[in-house]
Order: sequence, then C-alpha cells, then structure tokens
Amino acid sequence: MYAPFWAITGKPWNATRNSSVLPKKVKDKTAEERAYGNLGNVYYHLCDFRRAIDFYNLQLSFAKEVGQKTEGDSYGNLGKAYYQFSEFKRAIAFHNLHLAIAIGVGDKAEEGRALGNLGAVYAALGDFKKATDYHILHLRLVKEEGEKGDEAQAYYGLSYCFESLGFLPKSLKCYQSSVTIFNQLTDRLQKMSLRNECNVSLTGLCRVLLKQDKIQEALIVPEDGRAQTLTDLVESRYGVQKRPSTRPCGRDENYLEEFGPSCTVFMAVDRGTVNIWVLRKGGQVDFAKQELDGSFSLDDSGAFYRSLIQVAYKEMGVRVGVRCENRSIDTVRVDYIVQRIGEESSHSLLLRKLVL
Repeated sequence: MYAPFWAITGKPWNATRNSSVLPKKVKDKTAEERAYGNLGNVYYHLCDFRRAIDFYNLQLSFAKEVGQKTEGDSYGNLGKAYYQFSEFKRAIAFHNLHLAIAIGVGDKAEEGRALGNLGAVYAALGDFKKATDYHILHLRLVKEEGEKGDEAQAYYGLSYCFESLGFLPKSLKCYQSSVTIFNQLTDRLQKMSLRNECNVSLTGLCRVLLKQDKIQEALIVPEDGRAQTLTDLVESRYGVQKRPSTRPCGRDENYLEEFGPSCTVFMAVDRGTVNIWVLRKGGQVDFAKQELDGSFSLDDSGAFYRSLIQVAYKEMGVRVGVRCENRSIDTVRVDYIVQRIGEESSHSLLLRKLVL
C-alpha cells in the first residue's frame, strides 16, 4: 500500500502543488533502468507476470541507452516472464538475445544464466535432448566461475532432463550432486533463499530412487532434507554452527533400525502421487503409492497429510485417539477430511495394502 503524499512531504497535495517542494526530475537513466528492473522483479515474485513484463519493457527501453550489459539483463528478465505464460518461442528469442550480449561483453555469469534458462524452456517444450545440451554448457561454465548456487541449480536442470530421458543412474548422480552442493553453501542468506530449489532437488532424488525400487534409500532422503532444513534454521536464527559433513546425500540405511517397536508412517506427495512408507520394528519398510483423484487440493496438504495418518493408524489399530506428531502445521482440523476419505476410499485401500 502506497503512503499518502502528505505523509512523505508533511503537507497536503494541494499545498505543495506547483511549488518548489516538488522534486525536480533527475535524468539518471541508469538509476531509472535499475528501478524499473527492480519493480519488475517484485511483481515477478508476486506472480503478477503481466505487470512484471510491463516494467521489464520499460527497463529495456532505458537499458538500450545505458549499455549492452543491462540490455542483456532486460532480455533475460523478459524471457523468464514469458516462460511463465508458456509463451516459449518468445522466451527463447529473448534468452538468445541475452546469451548473445553476455558472450559479446564477456560476462560468464550472465552467459551461464542464459544457457540455464534456455535449457529450462526446451525442457518445458519436451525437447530434453536439446535441454540437456544447454544444461551441460551451463554446468561447465558455472564450475569455471566457482558459483556454487548456480552449480547446484545447473545440476538440477541436468538431472531432470536425464530423468525424463530415462537415464536414471545419471539422473540420480546429478540430483545427489545438486543436493550436496546446496547443503554445503556457506552463505546463510543464499542458502535460505535457495532452500525451495534444494527441496525440489530432494524431491527429484527421492522420485528417482523409487523408480529404481530403492525404497529405503528413498525414505531416508526426505527425512534427511527435513533435518537439514531444521539445522539451517537453527544456524540462521541462533548462530549455532554445525559440524561439516563428509558424506554425500542421505544417511545409512541402518538409521532406520533406530526407530522403536511402534509403527511409524512417512508420507510424501510428488506430482499428484502420494508415497507412503510404514516403518516397522527392526527397520522393516512397507511401501505403497496412490495417485490423487482430485478430491483434495494440495493447498490443503497439511490437513491432507494428517487425514492419511489418521486413516493409517485406524487401519493398523494403533494409537487410536492419540494426536500424531506434526512437523509443519499445528492448527489443522482433520475430522471433516477423515470423514470425506471414508473407510473404503482409495486412500483407505492404499493403507490396507500396507497392513494386510
């Protein structure tokens, strides 16, 4: 919400109109270009992509007078915004302009970003072979530049393409590299800002492990991710330093044996698929998955998770009436949702597979 004029000047608008209080226009095209770019970025992150494009076009109009590097940044911004509208041909055109300028001025960082963005667009078009070529070039560049955050993102783009092409071992290795690099970032602000990207890589890693029937390893991955997120939050808030880890991603499978005699249910939703693990005494793991039927929105994922847990315990006959541990949302009512599931729904039948 914008502050009223009088709150800034101390006088009402009509008292300062046509007076010397009004600021004079400053002809600083560089600052104006930067301001339009920043406004575009704000609206982009607010998912108002149409307004973001308006400001990026204004940024571009000034950037053409300022210099090639800022003009390239503007093209990159426009490419990302049009990608959000699935206008992929236009996005490719802008990213190619960004790439050409970055190469021309010798800006390796921007060249890498343009290559990564082109890879993402071609992946969205389903051309994973061409997307892979761009991501390999992107990864090669960021390794030379030593920018770890960009390297982790490049590994993710490459791993997704390998997964889509069916090269699961290569995909697994790249997902592991992406997660490991994310976790090894030393800059706290950068690490927290990229946490969502790291979670996407963790999800991909878990998915590829499941595709290779590595059920126990797939279970450990999201648990390890939650532990890492908690560690990062504690470190960021309280300055507690963690011990550096020499292991790649995930814990040893013997970790599962640390659980007590009672059953423990783990769940994860990925692309409309509910993955459920039931961990029994001694580390025995049962697994099943079910496609969501559209009855539930992922926006209500907290309630949805709880409802599945309640059904699981009911099917097993354990912990009836006991509230389960909640790691995310504390104030979600589940009675109505459990009622919607019903005893013979597909979700209940899914749990029945695990306990019969």
